Amino acid sequence: MRRSTAPMAFACLCALATAFSAYAGEARLPVPGWGALVLSVPDGWKQSMKPGAVPVLELAPATGKGFAIHVSPLRAADGFMPDASPKSLRGIITVEAQTMQAQAVEKELPIRDLHAGAIYGSYFTATDRNAKPGEFKRMTQGAIGVQGLPVVFTILYNGDPKLSEAPALRMMGTARKQ
Repeated sequence: MRRSTAPMAFACLCALATAFSAYAGEARLPVPGWGALVLSVPDGWKQSMKPGAVPVLELAPATGKGFAIHVSPLRAADGFMPDASPKSLRGIITVEAQTMQAQAVEKELPIRDLHAGAIYGSYFTATDRNAKPGEFKRMTQGAIGVQGLPVVFTILYNGDPKLSEAPALRMMGTARKQ
């Protein structure tokens, strides 16, 4: 007896629809003297900009307080930019992981690589051993290079990383210059 392919075809169509609707819009962070950093933002996320010497893009769920994401380019007002090589970015994150180690539940904070097309970088994840009620318990911190621009990000969350960390890392992989 031959099995119907209709259920499999339906599942594939649903997966494609989810993939194409996963990004609802774009976040644009102006970087003086460089252009703008553009990220594809997942559906249902709100965004705001915190201006300053180093501008910060803040992302959060449309409702609730399930996570908070901060994204900042590392470019000073005078135009100075640190090296954005993979080795340099990994070094920045290694120092941050060593600093966080004292507060982390984990005995080791492995550094992971992030590669998506022309985007490269590193990140680590830690659990705060002393998180107070109402604070985020988990943090993923990383740095990526976008056409020579170093960009740092922090993902703060509780609960399932599939709902915040994974989509945030995919979003960072969409970074581009405009």
